[in-house]
Amino acid sequence: MEEFVVFAQYMNFSKAAQRLHISQPTLSNHIAALEKELDCTLVERGTPLQLTPAGYYFLDEATAILDKLNAAIAHAKELHRNGLRLTVSTVSSYNCSGASFGRLLVMFQNKHPEVTVTEQRSTFDSAHEELVQGATDLVVISVTQQQRDIDAGVLFHEIPSYSPNRLGVWIDEADPLAQKSEVHWDDLNGYMFPMDINSGLLARGVMEMLDDHGLTYSTRTISQPGTGFFFAFRPDEIILKDETVASLPACQVPGRCFRLLDEPDAWSKTFAACLPNNHNPALKLFLRFLESVERN
Repeated sequence: MEEFVVFAQYMNFSKAAQRLHISQPTLSNHIAALEKELDCTLVERGTPLQLTPAGYYFLDEATAILDKLNAAIAHAKELHRNGLRLTVSTVSSYNCSGASFGRLLVMFQNKHPEVTVTEQRSTFDSAHEELVQGATDLVVISVTQQQRDIDAGVLFHEIPSYSPNRLGVWIDEADPLAQKSEVHWDDLNGYMFPMDINSGLLARGVMEMLDDHGLTYSTRTISQPGTGFFFAFRPDEIILKDETVASLPACQVPGRCFRLLDEPDAWSKTFAACLPNNHNPALKLFLRFLESVERN
């Protein structure tokens, strides 16, 4: 096949044979054998030599096959040199996605120690936006999937939850909501929702959830890093959290309290997002591992 492609570049047996470092009769016999195997004529042996319609078709297909073969060889050599690598982006380890995914990742690495996993923090507003940059294989998100990512063809795989992930509101103890035994979506209408400047995906997910329930709200970006974020709220501001996060020491801020949402859809799920055309073998290993966890 490769010899035929090289011959088609020169349309000259002698020049093509010289390029291939074989004799001219050998090349001629090989192409004749190929024609016999295919049971069709590829080369009209007149003056000048020219390809038949079948020859042109076979040339296109053979070129594509050889390109794919060469890419596979190069990729295999790269994997042999560098090993299997998986890059993962998460919004934060301080939410239910971090807790659930962190445990799953430890299980995966115990089963596949040959895979080197690199974790990095996501600062994008869209899973698709981050994935197409090519710097990550997986984006782990919590709360909800964004419709624009689904429309862009992002694949979402739900991560099994190993801890409670019921949603609720983190509010000032003097707020009227703090006095209610049950909080509903409609109770959140008109509130201000401050957002962590580094939590683009999480913030967008929260806003999409509020939009889905037809609520009006305002947002404000808080730039304080780390635990300073939890001390930067005004009394009239609330944020959505899951009960796993609400139980962390960082959330135990004087004057603030947590109230669960008593709604059937008030659950913070965790998803691993990836692109369907990502052929990283380490990613495929992880997705197969995830499927086995889901089955069990």
